[in-house]
Amino acid sequence: MTGVDTPAGRFLLDGFKRIRCAKRLGIEFPVLLDKDRQTFDRWGATILPTAFLIDRDGKIRYLARGELEWDRIDIVEIVQTLANRMPNPGRRPLQTDR
Repeated sequence: MTGVDTPAGRFLLDGFKRIRCAKRLGIEFPVLLDKDRQTFDRWGATILPTAFLIDRDGKIRYLARGELEWDRIDIVEIVQTLANRMPNPGRRPLQTDR
């Protein structure tokens, strides 16, 4: 999993603040900075936040525009289903406490 952060206005933080913020939020995957919004525009995002779940072939499997509670059971099930479909030798199926 990789995140892409497209900061706007007051959310434009320097690199060290961004790293501390990610750690505080428990984000353990890489987060790339889209400072000039090129990625945001190329993927057709229109509002912040926008989330894409993309498979290994680069195909969008899920799109969410606006705030999303990632621990909501229906979202967890979607992520689990997509993660478990992706072949990766040696990878165990994604499991949660739910």
